[in-house]
Amino acid sequence: MKQIGRDLGVANVLEGSLQISGDRVRINVQLIDTRTDTQIWTEQYDRKLEDIFALQSELAQTITAQLKATLSAGEKAEIWRQPTQDLQAYDLYLRARAALRGEGAVIPRENWNVAVDFLDRAIARDPKFTLAYCLLNEAYVLEYRFGEGHSPQHLAAAQDAAETALRLEPTREEARLALARYYYHGLRDYRRTQQELSSLPSSAPHEVDFFTLASQVERRLGQFAASIRDGEKAVELDPQDASLAASLAQTYSGVRRFRDSERVANAAIARLRGAKSTGLLVVKDEAALGMGNVEEAHAALDSIQNKDDMDYQAARLRLYLIERDYSGAKAFAAKMTDEIRRRPNFWLTLAAVAHAEGMVNEERQANAEAKRSALLALVPRPDDPGLLGQLAIAEASLGENEEALRHARHAAEMLPPSVDAVGGAVCEMNLVAALVMTGDRDATFDKLSKLVKLPFSLTHGDLKLNPVWDDLRDDPRFDRILAESALPLASNG
Repeated sequence: MKQIGRDLGVANVLEGSLQISGDRVRINVQLIDTRTDTQIWTEQYDRKLEDIFALQSELAQTITAQLKATLSAGEKAEIWRQPTQDLQAYDLYLRARAALRGEGAVIPRENWNVAVDFLDRAIARDPKFTLAYCLLNEAYVLEYRFGEGHSPQHLAAAQDAAETALRLEPTREEARLALARYYYHGLRDYRRTQQELSSLPSSAPHEVDFFTLASQVERRLGQFAASIRDGEKAVELDPQDASLAASLAQTYSGVRRFRDSERVANAAIARLRGAKSTGLLVVKDEAALGMGNVEEAHAALDSIQNKDDMDYQAARLRLYLIERDYSGAKAFAAKMTDEIRRRPNFWLTLAAVAHAEGMVNEERQANAEAKRSALLALVPRPDDPGLLGQLAIAEASLGENEEALRHARHAAEMLPPSVDAVGGAVCEMNLVAALVMTGDRDATFDKLSKLVKLPFSLTHGDLKLNPVWDDLRDDPRFDRILAESALPLASNG
């Protein structure tokens, strides 16, 4: 129990068991002090199943009294607020939540539809079930942003679910978060997202979802100190969610605080005892490469158990390129999954391998595949800046310079770093990559001299080790940019 307390960062743990027999429920609970492994309080409850929500509220109030905690009037009211009067609707909601969120691991895409089905059935039973609408919003907006179809119907359904939740309970935090989530994932309107979050009372005891979304949007807006603060709070509230720690570690890496990134990832891996750690180890690989430490990057990726994970495969292929192990890169690429082979970046990496080897025909074939993949991906997302940038790199490599620069500049104009500090930096990086391919050195170095000052862009390790920069290494301007990339950023926001 002491170890559990340390892992969770808590002084007390509630432990119990539940038995259901017919229309009766029996619950045994005990409150334990994790510092001394002693029992503070224990009780047994035997109630009708229909009284489960009242029992839940009674338990919360009793535990508060045992811990001698002081609650605000709002917190006391929240204890007695019941999500729905329909137990079957609540069961469907819990099933949807489990399908959609799991235990912090990567959720299969098909689970979005499973969650929507459960939630539709829950809402059919209780049309005033606010939390069900909030979760329905999450399912639809994630499917819109990350799904292959990018369906406008999903975006409209996400908006409708959020607005319905707000009509039902205008003061409920989860309903306001649903609308903020719609603006963040659906419209990528980060300033409106922040406005929605700011409309919540600052004195309110916010849930982990609030701090998670706040940290994400602050990062997009270049408010890195605030993003780190709220990211740390999210991890504190839910230390068992690996994705929260991975997101925080990425923010540290983005502002070149690589050792802090490693610290966060290592602490989470230790808490989780290696479970659900793939994302954390990929972040460790990225931090190590940012510092130019190939050995540490290797160790991180070698520790990953699930070799079929797409993030692992993309990171491992990139590491082969960084190590200049070109035969290893090609052998590894031949075994990668079909899903990752549909990504333009897969082919761009293979093109970089062929270019470094001087294999002209292989390079051209890989760039042609990258172009084809990008064009296919752009069909449902014609204005996606990231995909336009990848298309531009392939076009420049194929000698289609005019089209390449038009696409790359259009992407950079659509999403400048002032609008999105993360995505905008990626667009600028794609523009630089296209400029390198066109052979315009002056324009390349002009852009590099600005990029090296931006968070989430160039790293010292990449400039030092990646063969994609080899064509520039004989220019003294490259040495100056390499030296500057090793310095801390002027400001972390």
